Amino acid sequence: MNDMAVGWNWLLSNPKGGVDGSAMGKLFKNSGEVADTAQLARETIQNSWDAAKAHREKHPDVRFKMRFRFVEVDGPDRQELIDALDLDALAERRAAFDKPPVQEGTILDALEDDDRPLRLLFVEDYGTHGLHGHPDLGMKSHLFLALYYIGGSNKTVGAGGSYGFGKSALERASRIHSVVAHSTFEPREDPHDDVTNRLVGFTWWPGHTEGDQSFEGRAQFGVSDGNGAQPVAAGDAIDVADRLGFSRRNHADPDDLGTSFMVIDPAIDPKELMEEVEKWWWPALHEHSFEVDIVDFDGSTLVPRPANNDFVAQFLPAYRIAIGQDLAADSDKARRPSENWRVRGEGSEDLGDLGLIVADRPLREDGSDGEGEALIALMRSPRMVIRYLKVGRNRVSLRGAFVASDASNELLRQTEPALHETWSTNFSADVPRAATQKARRILDRIRSSVRKMAEEVAPPPPKDHRSLTHFSKLMTGFFGDKKGPHPAPPAGGEPISLKLTKRPQPSIEDDSTVTLSAAFDVGVLDSAPDDACRVKVGCKLHIQEDDRAGTRWPVELRFLGDPSNFSQNDEGDWEGDIVKGAAFPFAVVSAPYSNTWTTRLVPTVERTSDWRSA
Repeated sequence: MNDMAVGWNWLLSNPKGGVDGSAMGKLFKNSGEVADTAQLARETIQNSWDAAKAHREKHPDVRFKMRFRFVEVDGPDRQELIDALDLDALAERRAAFDKPPVQEGTILDALEDDDRPLRLLFVEDYGTHGLHGHPDLGMKSHLFLALYYIGGSNKTVGAGGSYGFGKSALERASRIHSVVAHSTFEPREDPHDDVTNRLVGFTWWPGHTEGDQSFEGRAQFGVSDGNGAQPVAAGDAIDVADRLGFSRRNHADPDDLGTSFMVIDPAIDPKELMEEVEKWWWPALHEHSFEVDIVDFDGSTLVPRPANNDFVAQFLPAYRIAIGQDLAADSDKARRPSENWRVRGEGSEDLGDLGLIVADRPLREDGSDGEGEALIALMRSPRMVIRYLKVGRNRVSLRGAFVASDASNELLRQTEPALHETWSTNFSADVPRAATQKARRILDRIRSSVRKMAEEVAPPPPKDHRSLTHFSKLMTGFFGDKKGPHPAPPAGGEPISLKLTKRPQPSIEDDSTVTLSAAFDVGVLDSAPDDACRVKVGCKLHIQEDDRAGTRWPVELRFLGDPSNFSQNDEGDWEGDIVKGAAFPFAVVSAPYSNTWTTRLVPTVERTSDWRSA
């Protein structure tokens, strides 16, 4: 290697504005259901899988593989690596910050402690097209989009990821928010891209000043060019990669092409990572679409095996039914409701396939007992689970798998937020209405299919409930026994109206069961301090036991207005905006229950935002 200086070089702030270097990581701070380890498992594999599929267009027989390689470096090699990574410069840079840019206890606090190994995580993909393209090519460079640019993407229709935020998962996996990438790719005809590998690193810290200069917070690992750094390329890049511990690659072998990301001081546990890979990528692993292995710090190899994961194993029979691999022979145990969704003829559409099974040992994601819950694994073409959809409470425990059709895939992708963890049904200016409507139709079909199966395969209602005259005491405690108009329930001090438009009406199902239906409007009273607010609307049906509200019974609550106004959450409640001068109609129907039961129906509306002008 030449005597070039390779190290961290900070980017000056743009006087015309820009983005703070820590902004990307902050986007997904406290991101709820998708923890940092899950983000790494989901985003890195998804981005590499997209690159592998594009690579297969030229090399159809290529094999795609992911490896997460954890490494501990101690002894003499430790100091050599600290020097090669220029970590002393990062440690010294912290003095320019009023508030520390990273948490205490990172490797930057222990550079002089020879007893503390330097830990690294290499995220390596094989059989992809690599990050070709000099960053000066901008949007035409995969390297630029992968590491330099925030929030942009040039991915094709049908891809898994789409927003260019995959790098955030790597950043958040590092305790010091520092990542180095070495990528190997085929030679290009472009004069700006006449090499077959490049190496560059990024640190994402907050903006700061040093002396009289302001910096945006990003540092680039490479050869200084006066403001930031240029990537190291060709033979020099291979030399630096060897010093840093990257695996050697052969640019002439399509199976060996790809990118390795070095995560410095990882905040990731190998065994937890394996569980997250199993949890989110089991459909692709089940179909042997690609291989994933995890090399632990001690050198042992962990191989994700979905069938051995108790939580994941619940969904495999339903998935095989959904994709037509198995038949749902016993309708009391397993079904493929999507067979009845497709109405042939004009206006028909293929939403996707749903398989449902009755779970013998239902588990929640945290391993606790999931009795009485329906969980549905939602996925589309990349075969990553988008989310586990919970559908209300039921008398039986169901597990299911929904696989979106090719016709639905692209529209659903457009409804997903940056972490691809849900299909939004809320129309917005940058999401086509056709996409949110497609998501709503799919989720509605899934929920109605789950409830229908739960009702039909549930055991008979218990006979030991207190027997009362059903029709005379149906709504005792809510409507009262007085004749005449029935007032709405109290509004709890909020200037929000809840007006019954159809009083609860029982309908006979058979000799021993009935269903209950009702309807009501929600609106804003004239006395409200402003025109509009956001609310959550729900409805509960309680079985009366010894003059007190007892067991809750499943109901289906439907919004009858403009579908762009309200969306339904996993608990069956509806959330949306209401305004003065308009009525927002809802209808509710219960699951069948014994005609000997006394029940109490309780619709609710809760304000969830401040009042505002319409």
